[in-house]
Amino acid sequence: MYYSILSLSCNIMFINGYIPAEATQTVICPTIKDKNGNLSDVTNYRHIALATVYSKILEHILLNRLEEYLCTSHNQFGFKRGHSTFMPILLLKELLRFYRDHGNNMYVCFLNASKAFDHVNYSVRKLVSHGVPTYILHLLWNSYGHHYAHILWAGVQSDKFSICNGVRQGGILSPFLFGIYIDELSRYLQSISTGCL
Repeated sequence: MYYSILSLSCNIMFINGYIPAEATQTVICPTIKDKNGNLSDVTNYRHIALATVYSKILEHILLNRLEEYLCTSHNQFGFKRGHSTFMPILLLKELLRFYRDHGNNMYVCFLNASKAFDHVNYSVRKLVSHGVPTYILHLLWNSYGHHYAHILWAGVQSDKFSICNGVRQGGILSPFLFGIYIDELSRYLQSISTGCL
């Protein structure tokens, strides 16, 4: 019986492109990074986001429907099946060794993406360019456009507040959506044909 109700509610959401805010709201639990550190310092806390079970089920369904549209450049290795980050790291080490052994300089540029998930701008343009169907765009736009969270601290829950950017921490779709978001940069860097010769 529960499965049929869950299936019916998911189908209604797909048909109407609407997800109730309660289904996707997040509870954020701050946890201390260093118990011996300054407990009044905000940077000494890591936020753990807890999503509803319902949103995780819905994201699994969405991922199954979206998988064919989430293809990214072959230069992207993180969060992709069959694309371990071990290979590009090995390649970089071998290139550095080759250039050093031949007395040449090699310049490397690194992009710090440690907070990148939190700063993704909500835009459907990149999803449209990947051919994502309209009904899924509506669902994602509605879900992220009405994304609320509460903070849970010492057993007390705050009032809800709106989250206006970033992909969901721990979200099943988040790494894939981030991959689409950053893919334009990867393709641009590939198109300018700059690199080791």
